[in-house]
Amino acid sequence: TGLWPLAATGLIEVLGWRLAFPAMAVGSAAIVLPLVLAFFRDADEVVMRAAKVADTSERPRLLPIIFSRTFLCLLFAGSLFVCITFGLTLSLVPILTSQGYGATFAASAAVIAGVGVLVGRVAAGWLLDRVPTRPLAIIAFLLPLIELVCLWQGQGSIPLTLIGIAVLGLTG
Repeated sequence: TGLWPLAATGLIEVLGWRLAFPAMAVGSAAIVLPLVLAFFRDADEVVMRAAKVADTSERPRLLPIIFSRTFLCLLFAGSLFVCITFGLTLSLVPILTSQGYGATFAASAAVIAGVGVLVGRVAAGWLLDRVPTRPLAIIAFLLPLIELVCLWQGQGSIPLTLIGIAVLGLTG
């Protein structure tokens, strides 16, 4: 995921934006289709096994869960988190170029965010097994604030900007 912004920037410079996006789609298909064919051969068996489990297990009643205060609060907090994080992720290159950084730097910085996503997901899984969830959730929900401050105050400061981008990746 981290290399796509660099690929997009390079393809836009060479092919123009109208041809760059179909070229990226073809490139993505060339990578994904062989992986799907290689690793998802027994999909029918997995679906059948899941259907048997669904038929034999007792299902909880969903409406009381969906309208519970806990679920609604988690839904609201998660929605805010996703809006901020995805908004920053989608706007990262325009934000950086508006601060005077070049398109190549902005795309390269997106690679840092991609690496941060990988590190963040592995670290989150590891921490969820070892740390109580409440303090971990508080830290996770504060990360977008840290990245906003770094990007806002980092205008002209490459190290602070890169820290903000790395933290943005961690939240992904």
